[in-house]
Amino acid sequence: MKVSIAFATKVRLLSESIKESLQARGYDTRGILAEPSTALQWIGSVRPYFLVIDKHCPAELVREARAREFIREVILLTDDVSAAWARNINLLRIGGVVSFYSSFAELTFCIQEILDGRKYVSESIRVSLEQAAVPDEEPAGPTVALTPREAEILDLIGRGYTNHRIGSALFLSPNTVNNHRAKIIRKLNLKGAHQLLKIALERQGQEPEDDRFRPLRRTG
Repeated sequence: MKVSIAFATKVRLLSESIKESLQARGYDTRGILAEPSTALQWIGSVRPYFLVIDKHCPAELVREARAREFIREVILLTDDVSAAWARNINLLRIGGVVSFYSSFAELTFCIQEILDGRKYVSESIRVSLEQAAVPDEEPAGPTVALTPREAEILDLIGRGYTNHRIGSALFLSPNTVNNHRAKIIRKLNLKGAHQLLKIALERQGQEPEDDRFRPLRRTG
């Protein structure tokens, strides 16, 4: 069976590099998602066996693609695992989690493991995944229930993302992001953007960080 693979990742250069390497090894690469607004339609048109995503890919997109049987398997490329993605890995039946720091050979090994009916997680990601799956005894930040989308946006605010950058990461318009921010401020009874950023940083437990990626190292 010639395995088909498509990509829905934010870092296009990384995807292009992986795509070329997979093509050289005989995989049927179906392309890279370029336009977020037509993401589901595009996945439906290429219908890959594997969809390779990163943590910026909306869970709703994967869920809908699975519901419509546009895809068979999902691999997540990531440098860490948040609590939200720890849940999504089970909910979305993600078969493989591969670190951005892994070699290209590990990605192909992951593909084969899934084809053989086994799940795969990079060893360097395993600890992060286990920690994210266990709730903290004293969770930081407010206890007000946010929707999954609001929690994602609050997480990205804590990383220093602007409305435009959040929209690009989550396939939303800046206006929609701004509406979500306003709802979060109301839910948490905050006085404005300054307090929102403070809460977001407390939940992160760290200062805002740049969104940096290291590409998979190609081996051969």
